[in-house]
Amino acid sequence: MIRPEAVLLGMLAACGVVGAVWLTVRIARPSAALTSSLWRIALLALWLMPAATCLNDSLHVSPLTVPVDVPVMMRAGPTAPTMPPMAPSLSPVARLEQGAPVLPWRWAPIRARGALLWLWGAGVALGAAGLLRDVMKARRLVRAGVLAASAGLTDSLATLSRAVGLKVSPQPVQSDRTAAPAVFGLRRPTLLLPAGFVLDCGASEAVIVHELAHLRRRDLVTQLAARVTLATLWWHPLAWLVSRELGASAEEACDDWAVAV
Repeated sequence: MIRPEAVLLGMLAACGVVGAVWLTVRIARPSAALTSSLWRIALLALWLMPAATCLNDSLHVSPLTVPVDVPVMMRAGPTAPTMPPMAPSLSPVARLEQGAPVLPWRWAPIRARGALLWLWGAGVALGAAGLLRDVMKARRLVRAGVLAASAGLTDSLATLSRAVGLKVSPQPVQSDRTAAPAVFGLRRPTLLLPAGFVLDCGASEAVIVHELAHLRRRDLVTQLAARVTLATLWWHPLAWLVSRELGASAEEACDDWAVAV
């Protein structure tokens, strides 16, 4: 059985990793790509540290104590009266099952744990609903768009994709519902472009390279993991810190990539 102390120890270890990453970024001032990698490690620590301590606690087997009979010298004489054995203390649930009266304040810890569980579940449900809403909104944007039929745009996009390091270029879709290019999709990446977008200058190429860099760096997977973390650990302030810093560092890393290409 996993003890609450093991969960708390894992969370404290994760907080230590997040604090170390924060100090490293603030003091060493690494590059944007390295900063993004460090915050990814912090995001993994929020999950792996508690999971590792809980797994270790569940696999830990306490040593069995074998009673040893020690001979006792008995002396003849009057024996002292023996006390009757004390009944073991029962939990409120067990006392209620046996029909024994339960004092109202004995239910307080159980009610508090139940209330906290319901509160955490409500926060998880709200976070999951927000994530599902954003996913459906992105799908509607992509479906409402029109596949770009310009041969020049497709060839330029393929050239930039190879320059970034992508084996397959995303599918270009134009829509009048967006004002700036954006990428969507994990299995089938789609590049959503504003209606009438023309890829004919250095500025527009830099914008496209920025979006392609998100695909090359697997930022969509990282963003999804961050959203799931926020939905699950919505009460944890460091989860919000890691998600914010992770998004900001990813944008800076893609900007550097656009300048380099």
